[in-house]
Amino acid sequence: MSKQISQLKKEKKNADDMIVEMREVGDRIKTIDQELKQVEEELEILMLSIPNIPHESTPIGGETEDDNMEVRNWGERYQPFHLRKKHIGTWGGQN
Repeated sequence: MSKQISQLKKEKKNADDMIVEMREVGDRIKTIDQELKQVEEELEILMLSIPNIPHESTPIGGETEDDNMEVRNWGERYQPFHLRKKHIGTWGGQN
């Protein structure tokens, strides 16, 4: 469109209508960009409020911790203090 405007000016013709139209298009672009920014911010807020989707292998239900399925573990299992061997019992073969 700017080429058309420059061509009209070279030919000494009136290009005011095209210039006004270009300014209106620029103003519309600014308005649309502002609306887009607002919509993107609202979308981000909505996306952050949606929880992650569980993997398809995740068991459904599970009311208590005992219902959980162990996939893998690392290190030694925790043994409650009262079930551990006492040091006195280990040196003599006694429990």
